[in-house]
Amino acid sequence: MLTYSIPENFGGMTNVLLHRAKSFAELGGRPVDVLTLDADMDFAATKERLDVQGFFGDAGVSLRNLWHEMGELSDVYLSALIESGDEPFVEDSAIDGEHQQGKVCKRDADGKILQVDRYRSDGTLWAIDRRDTHRQDSVGGRRITLYSRGGQPLGQWTRPSEFYFIWLDSVVGHGDAVVISDSQFVGGFIHNYNRTNVVLAQVIHSTHLDADASDAYGPLSRGKEGIIRNADGFDLLTVLTETQKSDVRIADLAGSNLRVIPNSRSVGKVSGREVRPNGQGVMISRLTSPKRVEDAVRAAIWAQSHLPEINLKIYGEGSKRKSLEALIGQLNGEGVVSLEGYSSKASDRFRNARFSVLSSKFEGFGLVLVESMAAGCIPISYDINYGPSDIITDGVDGFLVPSGDVHGLAAAIHRVAVMDRVDLDRMREAAVVRAKDFSDRAVMNVWLKELAEARRRKSSGIAGDPRASIKEMHFADDESVRIYGEVVGTAIEKRELFISWVNRENSLLFSRKRVENVSSVDDVAYFAADIPMDRFLRCGPGPLDFSLDIGGGGAFSRSRLRASTEFIGNRRPGLRIYSTVYGNVSVAVSES
Repeated sequence: MLTYSIPENFGGMTNVLLHRAKSFAELGGRPVDVLTLDADMDFAATKERLDVQGFFGDAGVSLRNLWHEMGELSDVYLSALIESGDEPFVEDSAIDGEHQQGKVCKRDADGKILQVDRYRSDGTLWAIDRRDTHRQDSVGGRRITLYSRGGQPLGQWTRPSEFYFIWLDSVVGHGDAVVISDSQFVGGFIHNYNRTNVVLAQVIHSTHLDADASDAYGPLSRGKEGIIRNADGFDLLTVLTETQKSDVRIADLAGSNLRVIPNSRSVGKVSGREVRPNGQGVMISRLTSPKRVEDAVRAAIWAQSHLPEINLKIYGEGSKRKSLEALIGQLNGEGVVSLEGYSSKASDRFRNARFSVLSSKFEGFGLVLVESMAAGCIPISYDINYGPSDIITDGVDGFLVPSGDVHGLAAAIHRVAVMDRVDLDRMREAAVVRAKDFSDRAVMNVWLKELAEARRRKSSGIAGDPRASIKEMHFADDESVRIYGEVVGTAIEKRELFISWVNRENSLLFSRKRVENVSSVDDVAYFAADIPMDRFLRCGPGPLDFSLDIGGGGAFSRSRLRASTEFIGNRRPGLRIYSTVYGNVSVAVSES
């Protein structure tokens, strides 16, 4: 399991990763490494904290960190891992200063790190990490140099990801392995970690679209851009719900590597019949704008004005805490809503509550809904993308409320609080039964199946260096653009082809269209595709650059579409097809 870091007060994504690691180790009987890349993470303190919280224990899960391990590898082993390059080493000087936890830091006047020198337990320098390579003494650019115990440079990298890959190779070795990345930051570069013995999976934990996207065609979420634009680079790409999978499929943003694997929870023997306070509610959420906690506050206070025993305890921290405290005071809700702060055991509170609330703008899944249901606590949620409608059957095992409808949220809270015992027990028991669909064993079995299929796809991969060109691109009618082209140099009969285009000035405006019409003669494949006109217009204004994406079979390549000598381009009002000075195909979309 791969992530960048594990913060002290981590949220849902890290919780899911750690829980999955433990369930894989306990139920699957395999050792699991949780890999972290953060140079500033306090490894010892993090490991101790996770041990206390029960994430590791005797389950066979190990926490590992690149910067904690890399310097202790032998010089011979490191030399074997590192490919020698032709670029000369840039000489950097170590910093004079006192070692603190094996490192010496240089900072600017604002406290920002400019350089970190790292030392082995034997006192020898093993890395100089410069972070001011664009302009000395000013943060910008990075250069990492690795040294032997004798002080000789072993390797140097200006892209941290390539340095990370050296450590991953040392972790993985030559045997078959699975790497599951959960971090959206890591996902932005880990697609380049292409090893024949490694099945690489990436989990998308929340919406891949911008919060203001009107439909499945975007624009993309900034955090997910690196993952989505390189979706074919993963052996397995997972989303958490069928609804999100449908949106990804509609827009052709991923190919045959896309699967749905929900998050899981431990589901014990919980009865739906315990007596709990009628009006007690629990909410677990970061106190940030996308979570719309203020809606839950307003709804609970409104419902309490009709039923005095209603009370909502909110667990979590975030930037909106002060404004939420002010709102509670403004609405005279101090005795109704309480901000309880962060607790690693917050989900235990569901066992003593009658209802839970989720009021987010968007989610990837909504794991708190499953946790609530597993504890026999009725979930009340906005009906948003993605998750709630895939988990809750409205009126059967929980309630769905139109997104942003605060009065609807309040009405649902009131409805659960006054529900008679027979109807309440029936709904609570239905919630517990539904939660079992997301049990650790059920979800682990889905993972095992999909990872095995991903390995089979990878083993049938076809290598190649394709060269793609467009022979003709013209406006077929007022509704679409037709593209004719060819690919030379790779067998693509079992591959997936997509035309992709991206706004050169705004990379979040990215789109793809699957190529269905392909025929081959010898080593040349000919293709044709029709792209709806509005798909171009919504990616503008600005120049759109076109590529051919070839995925499937465990391999991925993207090449800019060249304009052949026979290339014919034309224009429509607001659209102009042209060949760039480099001979590539682009479309200019004007603001009009």
